Amino acid sequence: MIKFNCAKCGSCCRNISDKNSSLRGLPVLEWELKSLKKLNPNLKTEPIDVFYDKKSKLYFCLGYSLIKEPCVFLKNNQCSIHKNRPLICKAFPIAKHPVFLEKVPDLSCFSKCCNFDFKKFLESLGLSARKPYNISKEKLLEEYNKTFDGETMKASFMKDNALKSFSDVLEKLTELKLIDIKRIKNIKNKKVVSFFDFLKEINF
Repeated sequence: MIKFNCAKCGSCCRNISDKNSSLRGLPVLEWELKSLKKLNPNLKTEPIDVFYDKKSKLYFCLGYSLIKEPCVFLKNNQCSIHKNRPLICKAFPIAKHPVFLEKVPDLSCFSKCCNFDFKKFLESLGLSARKPYNISKEKLLEEYNKTFDGETMKASFMKDNALKSFSDVLEKLTELKLIDIKRIKNIKNKKVVSFFDFLKEINF
């Protein structure tokens, strides 16, 4: 059985941005950012997953990114807020919880970690690009629970569940024709409000 154990090397705190993604920095949820700013009021952030609503004429985001690297909370190669770190950090190296996967996992479902062979883990489940495979969600969850500890699995679920909840709310509001939104990439000189502030503005 393959087991993930954090080597406490600090690499994930120093090299945060994914070179294969346009996203830079560490993504955090709205309420997490509020807590982090109490610890460090000078955090450099930018909104991510930004939308424009044609009805309210508001720009809003689903989260924020801490754009300074290495992480400002990394002190002496250790996390100085370890107990209060964001869910994405607690969930590391799982990028997507198996419950929320729409297809069987591949390497994109994990954050890069030099101390864990994700390819070997997937191959141990019979998941190989070289041959057809099939695995149930129940079996997949069982194997994840064997490989990753309880805190990692719980944080991964909470993070992805929050993101799914945001998506579900937007889908419902669109269905009710209360909003008419489109995703925005260029937010320069745009005032972007948080997701919950947006909901307040439209009296939801």
